[in-house]
Amino acid sequence: MSIDWMVYVYEESGGTWQFSSYIKRPNQDMNTEEMSTMQSTQLADGSNGFITPETKYLKSPFQMFFANTTSDFRTLLYGYFRNGTKIKLITHNSEQYIGKITNISRVYFSGRVEWMDLQVTLTIMEN
Repeated sequence: MSIDWMVYVYEESGGTWQFSSYIKRPNQDMNTEEMSTMQSTQLADGSNGFITPETKYLKSPFQMFFANTTSDFRTLLYGYFRNGTKIKLITHNSEQYIGKITNISRVYFSGRVEWMDLQVTLTIMEN
């Protein structure tokens, strides 16, 4: 089992996914949440009624934390972020996430000149 994740970039012109790079998996536990879009309302008799719209659930954005990143890795992620690139991540256990990077936070550790961590938010576009 590989510890790397595969990153594919969506090519708008051809409507295809092109392999971009491998990245190391994040250095933290990840919370990947799905939320129901079901709405509840109280009926006249006091009971609860439920309305389910066309979209039944959504996947929430999730955070990835990368420790001690390299300059090349930061350049790669910032390229996806600044260009609004639609990416597909295939994880080490074959889960797929399609979305865009919507936030990158850098953390410098004082006392370590070359050490920089990244907190990256991937907003899911497709369930």
